[in-house]
Amino acid sequence: MRNAFAVLAFVAICIVSLILANRGVTEDKIGTDGLQNYRAAYHLISKGVFAIDAQGSIPSMTREPLPGFLLAGYLLLAFDDAESANPEKVNGTAEVVEVKRFNLIWPVLAAGFCFVGGWQLTGSRAAALASAAIGGVALASWDFGLNSMYTEAMAGVLMLASSSAAFWMVRIRSVLSAIAFGLAFGLLALTKAIAATVFLAALPLAVGLTWWASGDWRQAGKVLAAAFVAYAFIVGPWLVRNVAHFGEPSIAMRGSRVLLYRSMLNEMPAETYRASFYVWAPREIRPALGALFGFSNADMQKGGAGAALNRGPSDFMAEDREAERLGRPDLATSYLWKMRAEHRVLVQKIREEEGASVPVARILAEDRMKSQAAAMIRAHPVNHLTAMVPLFWRGLWIENAIVWWLGPIMVLALPGLFLLGAVRRRPDVLAFTLAPMGVMGAYLVGTHNLPRYVEPLMPVMVCCLTALVYATVARAARRLGESSGER
Repeated sequence: MRNAFAVLAFVAICIVSLILANRGVTEDKIGTDGLQNYRAAYHLISKGVFAIDAQGSIPSMTREPLPGFLLAGYLLLAFDDAESANPEKVNGTAEVVEVKRFNLIWPVLAAGFCFVGGWQLTGSRAAALASAAIGGVALASWDFGLNSMYTEAMAGVLMLASSSAAFWMVRIRSVLSAIAFGLAFGLLALTKAIAATVFLAALPLAVGLTWWASGDWRQAGKVLAAAFVAYAFIVGPWLVRNVAHFGEPSIAMRGSRVLLYRSMLNEMPAETYRASFYVWAPREIRPALGALFGFSNADMQKGGAGAALNRGPSDFMAEDREAERLGRPDLATSYLWKMRAEHRVLVQKIREEEGASVPVARILAEDRMKSQAAAMIRAHPVNHLTAMVPLFWRGLWIENAIVWWLGPIMVLALPGLFLLGAVRRRPDVLAFTLAPMGVMGAYLVGTHNLPRYVEPLMPVMVCCLTALVYATVARAARRLGESSGER
């Protein structure tokens, strides 16, 4: 009877998540990065090339490939022919809803994996169902995840799948579970390239946890080999493609620009550093922070202490855009547009000096920006570390947490469960949190840590929060039982 109820409850959660997600899909136009993913998918089915420009004439490695390939498969099923799915014709019309329905699967899968993760961490059907309900509804209610065609919702599901596989890899130590871990992490890396860097550190640490749990180095070695081969099987073909086309053994190409932007934040003056906590706070608490620290919205405009951090509408945005067009980073106010202007300068310089095509010049510019960013970080290592404090604050305020104040609780639940696993000497729990902690750390070290970057961790964080609440309630119940017994 209990099993039947759990199944019915889970099916109901999935249905509700699907209905909520479908109601949340809008006819709003797809823009920026999401449009690039849409174009990549369209050009795959129309020309057989992975390209993000409108004409599909230039092969690209700017975006990660998996979202484009999966969306391409969906477009083949959803539209009568390739031309009917042309983003230049569909985007901004009522038909764009059909494209966005590609994202309806992610809340349902999130509910499924949250159920598995919640059950792994607690062994309780009730806790697993609570985890599934929160995870499914959170993704189904997330307007950005449904309508932007960004990759955060997909990455969230794959991140949780990787964590769940890591849990089983350490718990049962089978080659099959290691293969599942490698496959899941490979798919995650093809969705969020930063995961490729995390994998190189997470795999040996996870294998170390496997040895800790079993005391058998041979089995740990088998797990290591199986996970790595499975990961290479998924990621390898795309790396070969990028080496053949661009001479670059990497999954995507945008990381250097983000790293340069991150290194610029190390040069924040003291007043801008203080203002960052105001600028990067949600609107709901800005008045209180403003009263406490002496800042206001005027500080986000030209001449204000937080102007350099303002990515949104401002009285200097037009000037910053013009600075980028002219290739004059010195004329830009915000760090973001300084970085973009710097990129334009480098691309143009390489084209003029070396006669390189635009795609080749962009790749060479990425390499130079990476070197420039690394030099800036080495010059101010302490500043790089101290900048992580406001950046962590910025990442607390995720937008897919159902209500704004739940975001920090979810984010803090991840390191909270990691610490609990360490205290209780639970290598399987540590394995569950290991990769998400690595991703969180990588974003703090190498990016400006937009809340959007943290949002793919939300399904994992739901499981962590569920486990912490369950552990707290269980401990309180035990103490209550003990005190009752003493009486």
